[in-house]
Amino acid sequence: MSCTNGHLGDLCGSNAQCDTGYCSGSGGAGGVCTSGAVGDQCGMANQCVSGACAYSSSWGGGECTDGALGSPCVNASQCQGGLCANYQDGYMGKCTDQKLGSPCYDGQDCTSGFCLSEQQSAIGVCGDGANGSLCYEANDCASGHCVNSPGFQMAKQCSAGGIGDLCDVDADCVTNNCVNGPGFQDGNICTQGKSGDPCETNADCIGTTCDGSKCI
Repeated sequence: MSCTNGHLGDLCGSNAQCDTGYCSGSGGAGGVCTSGAVGDQCGMANQCVSGACAYSSSWGGGECTDGALGSPCVNASQCQGGLCANYQDGYMGKCTDQKLGSPCYDGQDCTSGFCLSEQQSAIGVCGDGANGSLCYEANDCASGHCVNSPGFQMAKQCSAGGIGDLCDVDADCVTNNCVNGPGFQDGNICTQGKSGDPCETNADCIGTTCDGSKCI
């Protein structure tokens, strides 16, 4: 067993070795002194202020939880609302109420049916799939179209493909006509290609021609 000062973050093998009274180890070396707060690592319930540890054998570790919205969980019984957003029982997740902005693993964890996650198999947040809402892929949108926003490094958003809505390609538009907007900050937008609509080439205009900036 290594020597330890018992300060926060120091190595430990039992709660008694920590000034805080909480050690994430399950016996012997390998643990660290923690504050026992929600989200801190744990191996058993007495290593948490709340008296509850969401331990996952599949993950090989656990986190202290109090069952509140957004707190760690491995099954529904650990959540005050009775809902744990995770792959399946025994896997780490987050307590949820299925409302917009709440944690989710997939669409079944959301009343809206839309779970937004930047990475597959990662906890995300419930979205609404509406036009203009944040998205990462087509399945995040009711329209089935997740497109780039105007400007640099802007988050993608859902597009319904109506006149003036954002688009990446023609197929994103009801009119099947996606063109570069009149200004840089406008991005690509869906148009009818009629007189007065923005354009860059004649192909952007339907039944009209392009003068380099608009259909005439």
